[in-house]
Amino acid sequence: MQSRSGDRAILALELFLARTPAPEARRRAEQLLAKARYVHDPDCMSQGRALEVLQRIGGDEAVKLLERLANGNSAAAVTRDAKSTLQRLRPKP
Repeated sequence: MQSRSGDRAILALELFLARTPAPEARRRAEQLLAKARYVHDPDCMSQGRALEVLQRIGGDEAVKLLERLANGNSAAAVTRDAKSTLQRLRPKP
């Protein structure tokens, strides 16, 4: 069920973007589409779960691994997610 609704959401967003919407609407639709594809992709879901585990572990080795992932390709979702996870782990001033 979730897979079918995810497919429909992706299709609807792609159709919307094909109609050349206003710049702000395009930006928001592209963000939603990226999230929908990310959630729909089993590999991305596995990476997200792995980052959650590292966050829960929170030790020095987990932080080192997160830092390595955060220094990866800036276009990769896992890199952005690793950076966000590190921010949550680091103490706030």
